[in-house]
Order: sequence, then structure tokens, then C-alpha cells
Amino acid sequence: MPESNASAVPCDAALLREEATLVDVLFRSPTGPWMIGLFRREDASVFHATGNFGHSILFEDFILYGERSPDVPGGDFDVSQFTSMPPRSLTSLAGYLSSLTGASRSSTVKLVQYFGENSIDVLERSPERLFDVDIPDSDIEKLRKGWNELRSDKLALAKVDIEGISPNKLSKLQRTLGYNVDLNARIKEDPYLLYVQFDDMLFTSAINLARRLGVPNDSVSAVKGAVVATLRKEAWLGHSYVEGKPLIEACMRLLSLTRQVIQPLIGDGVKELVDCGFVKVADSRVQLASLHKAEHELISLGVEWSQFDNEELDDIEPSEEMGLKLIKPMKLKATASKPLIAGLCSLLQERFALVQSETVQDQLTITTALDYILRGFGTDTIFMAYTCEMVDEVIKHLGEDAVVFTYAEMIGLDPDTGIPGQGEASPVTAEVIVLIGADSIGIEEMTCIMHAAPQTARLYMFGCPKDMPSLTVGQPFAEMVKIKDIRCFQGSFWLPQDSDLRNVHRQVWAGTLTPDLDVFDPTDWLSWFKIERDHIPAVLPEMVVGLAKASDIDPLHDIQIVTPAQKALSPADDVYQWLKPHLSERILGGYETGSFQAREYVTGLPVVIRQPITSAKHPAFSVFTPTEVTFNRLALDSRNRGEVAVDLTQRIDVFPAAVMTPKFVRGRIYEYVVLVALKEHHNLITQELISTLLNSARKSLVIVGEIEDLGTGLSDRPGVRARSKLPQWITIDVD
Repeated sequence: MPESNASAVPCDAALLREEATLVDVLFRSPTGPWMIGLFRREDASVFHATGNFGHSILFEDFILYGERSPDVPGGDFDVSQFTSMPPRSLTSLAGYLSSLTGASRSSTVKLVQYFGENSIDVLERSPERLFDVDIPDSDIEKLRKGWNELRSDKLALAKVDIEGISPNKLSKLQRTLGYNVDLNARIKEDPYLLYVQFDDMLFTSAINLARRLGVPNDSVSAVKGAVVATLRKEAWLGHSYVEGKPLIEACMRLLSLTRQVIQPLIGDGVKELVDCGFVKVADSRVQLASLHKAEHELISLGVEWSQFDNEELDDIEPSEEMGLKLIKPMKLKATASKPLIAGLCSLLQERFALVQSETVQDQLTITTALDYILRGFGTDTIFMAYTCEMVDEVIKHLGEDAVVFTYAEMIGLDPDTGIPGQGEASPVTAEVIVLIGADSIGIEEMTCIMHAAPQTARLYMFGCPKDMPSLTVGQPFAEMVKIKDIRCFQGSFWLPQDSDLRNVHRQVWAGTLTPDLDVFDPTDWLSWFKIERDHIPAVLPEMVVGLAKASDIDPLHDIQIVTPAQKALSPADDVYQWLKPHLSERILGGYETGSFQAREYVTGLPVVIRQPITSAKHPAFSVFTPTEVTFNRLALDSRNRGEVAVDLTQRIDVFPAAVMTPKFVRGRIYEYVVLVALKEHHNLITQELISTLLNSARKSLVIVGEIEDLGTGLSDRPGVRARSKLPQWITIDVD
């Protein structure tokens, strides 16, 4: 465990300094802490050091200060001061954990292979996950007990007293910076360091901490915080990088600084973030390092998978006759069945492929047919979608016995640490993995999925590349279909040439939509209902209740109201706040509110929560309905997935679900989607938005409100596409 027999910085500037790992104890005094140790430098050279080392652990990293005795090359290093810490190198971590806890080396090797650089986080925050690794229970107990008693944060926590910061954060930050750093002093001079390192901290909290510690906005620390805040905000909007000029302007607004003040600080701030490996800069584009890594890995994985040898695949390609028999339960006409079987036979010849579709209904039709074929061959298949709503939809088509997971369930995402249980070292067990709604999945999630897929399996992704960007960052499916090395199919060619829904999509993309102001027919895939602005709050709830009664569905969970933007002109101002009391009174029969974590909730009106809650059954961006709201507890109901509770210790980011913005609709499906069109939002109602909402409705997309002239200039409105460096990586990797 970390120790120090003196201050981290030597008093005598004449002392020599060595950084090395303790690899062997050659002699230890039976009467005291004096010993002779063998140390290995990063260049693999070794040397002997002598001194009073206290309770040293093999494979710890040391910073040693002392003198050579004799003072010649190769002489022993006589140590007078030192600091020790857990090893940075994964190759040394297994030996360190074995030496520290007494667990067998074979078990700690497996542990580090399984969790990699997250091993210490798992030991500290989720030790129950040690049971995921195939090691004896006795060694798991040694690891848990040994780490609790001797864990590496004791020295750090003894020094640090920063109000309101959890011990886990301080411990992790100390490990990140190194144990030779005085964390207390470092945070006082750079208070935004905590915000930079931990993305669950609010920027306003960082500003308040800086004010308490007397660090002004015109400081490098504040500028670093503003840079990271801007990158995170842009990532929230779906973009993976920010250009230099917009970045400077955003930082000026966040910190209320002039260009003259911020100009000399921004370079130093970005350089420090680059030096610590937190951001990447190229061609005047600044990017979070995690997104940079995910983009690069994703394209590399895509190209790698496309080059696997398909000849080693099991033969699960049916003959035409067999295929037609297998999909007979779908009751398709022969003219529809034959091209579908031909397309699926071509797909099954590939190890990795993307299937483009015009509609989600086409994806589900293809998925259903593929499921019948794979069942016929007895194939071990996993179907996957991002959200709980899409998983439920897939199960409706395939049956309760189908294996259908959310993204979080498939990769075994731990809700506390965010660490996947499945990855390269521990892929899922399956012969075929089918991803439905791949267009709603972001860069980092797509990378995790490809890491979790066994390279002996087939991996197929179905998506609508023209739809809006994903629920998180980027639109990787739309970018990957452009890679010439990846096999890509047009699913529309496997299905009948025309369908009512596909024809509506084609009208949208041709820009030939004309709102019908006189007829409201919710049996059409796209229907229109003109409502005067002042009457929308009263009429809209009545329409929703009417649709729900006619279809015998839940008005809050099966009908989704969408606004292109929350902010609007008066009297709407905030669209959700404008509609909320009317929806609650008409649908719930009352308006009961409560406050939790300084936020108002309406009991019975659903919300979206950004964080995963409790388990992988409730992944990020799940929809919950508040059932009980008190000062210190929030009880939530997740449809079909039980109840959960949140207490004051859990931070959650909450957004309205009764009236959603387009971002939160991605990857979900409802009976009806109702788009509220206000005059000032017309330019936000684009082809991508209408196409996406059509793909979110089983029965109809109803556009209501101020719909006059909505179709005019539709094709001229700029679409919302995510800024991403994936095209650059495509060029580099493929060329």
C-alpha cells in the first residue's frame, strides 16, 4: 500500500531520484524495516536499493531519493526518502494484488485480464463483480478482505479533506495523479480538476468550489473546466468534436470573459488537458480523448470484422425450399417470400454485415424472418436493441422465448462503475448477434458491442441511416455504411417494392408533403390536425385520451408527445410546462406534485433518467413514472420491469417524458407519436425529424398545431447531422 517516510519532495536537492518497480526483496532485517530490494526501471534495467521501506509490497511503484554507495555506476542506491503507490502497469498489477492480499497469482492474473485498467475500481466500488471472474471463492474473499484492510487509498484519504467530494472520487483521483502528489494542495490550486476528471459533477459546482478556494475565472484552471464543459455539452448534442473558434466563444460565455482575457489562457489550458491525456487536438479540432479512442477503435473493428474468413462459418444457409417452409408462419405471399429468403441467404454468407432499411417496420419484418431461419438451424442467437421500448417491440414480433437484450444487458454494464462485464477478454456466448435499430446507437456503445461480440460469431446490424443522430454521440451506423470493405445490404430490395409506410417516407424525402387542414384520419401513417395555438393545451389532451380509448392503450406510455424544442414564444415559453398541468388533469385526474433533490415531479407523469438505475434492466435514458415523491426518496415504476427507488446519495439527471424532445425518442417505438408544431419551430421540423418519428410509431405520426405551410420548403431545411471524425478514420483505416 502507498507509504512515504518523508515528504514527497526531497529537502536536499543533491539527492538522486529514481522511479522503479519493486520486483524482489533480497534481504529483509528480522529486527526492523531495513531491507535490500531489487528494482526495475521502465527501460527494464534493474538496480539494488537499500533503506527502511516499512511494509513494502512486491510490484509497487516507487519514487526513490538517495545516493549511490559507492558513487559509481552500478553502485547500490541508499534510499533516504521514498513514496510508493500501486503499479501503473497492468503487467505488474496481478503480482501486486497477489502480494498484497495473499490471493493466488493465477487468480489475480485472471482478474486483471478480465477487468484490465478497471481492476482497482472494481475492488473498491463493486467487489461483488469479482464473482464474474472464474477464480476460487477463497481467493475472492482474500481479495475483498485484503483490499478493504490494506487498500491503496489510506494515505490519500488521510491527507485530503475537501467538503462534499466522495472518498471514491478522491481515491481514484489520487491514483490517477500519483501518490507523490499532495492532492489537497493540488485541488486548492486547480479546483476544476475534479470537474475535468469526473463527468457526473456539475460545472456550477466546480465554479462554486473555485470561488470558495479563491480561484478566479481568468485562470488556467477555470479555462480547462470550461473547455471540458463545452466538449461535454457538444457530446450531449451528439457531436464528437468542437472547432477551435466556437470552443473559444463557448468558454468566453461560460466564464464571462472577454476574448482579450481568455486568448492567452486557452492555449495553456488545452495544452495541459492534452498533456494529461484528457483531450486530443488535430486540425484545430478539439475532442474528448474517450471519444477519439472509441471512434478509432470502432472503424478498426469494423474493418477487422469485414476481413474475417467466412469459410470457417457454420453452414446455416437454407435452400430456397427450406427457407420458404421456415418462414411460412409469417403468411407472406410467394412474391414477397422468395426475395426475402434470397436476401437472407446472402446475409448468412457474411460474418459481419449492415442492412439498411427505409423503415423500422422493414427491420422488424427481416428480423422475424431471420429468427425463423435461425431457430430452424438451432442457432444460439442474441437479438439486441438500445432501449427497453424497442426490446419489448422485438419480443412482440419474435415471441417471449426469444433472447432479446437491451444494450446494457448484453454487455453487462455495471450501473455503479459503468464498467462492461463483457468485452474482448470475456465476450458474450452466441453464434449470431443481431442489432435492431443500430442507427439509434452511439459511437462508444457501438464500440462496446463489437468488443463484446465473439469473433467466431456472425454480427448483423439493422438500421435506418437517414434518420436523426443517435441517442448519445454520433451516428456511426450511417458512417459505417460508407466503408467499402464492410458488406452492406439494402433491406428494401428483399421486400415488396411498395408499402404504404415506405411511400410516405419517400414523400418526406422528396419534399412533397402537403398538410391536409380539413381531414384528421389517425389511421393514416401520417395524419394532420390543425389546432389554434391558444387552444393546444386544452385540445391536445382530449385528442390523446380519444386515441387511447379508441385503441385501448395507455395514453402516457403508448402515445408519445414530441416538441421540436422546449423553448417557444409566449404564451408557451416552455412547451412542457405549458402542457403539463393540462395533461395531468385530463389523463391522471389531478395534479399532485412533490420535490426531490430540488426538482419538482408530478406523480404519474413519466420522466427520462440519464443514468442507469439499479441494474442493466434499467439502462441509461430509461423512462420511469414517479409513484411517490418525498424529500429524501423518489419511488419510480419502470413499465414491465418493476419498481426502483432513488435516495439523496444518488445523482440523477431528469428530463420530461410526457412531452419529449426528439433526442429522447430515438430507439423507442409507440402506438402513436404526436408532434406539436408551433410556427416558430417550423424550421426545426426537418425531413430527418419526420422520418425518425414515423419510424417511432406503430400506427401513425400525428402532426398537430400550427401546421399551415409546414410542408413548404421542407427539403430546404438543413438536417441535423452529428459532427464526427469517423469519416477521417474511415479514410485512414481503409486506405
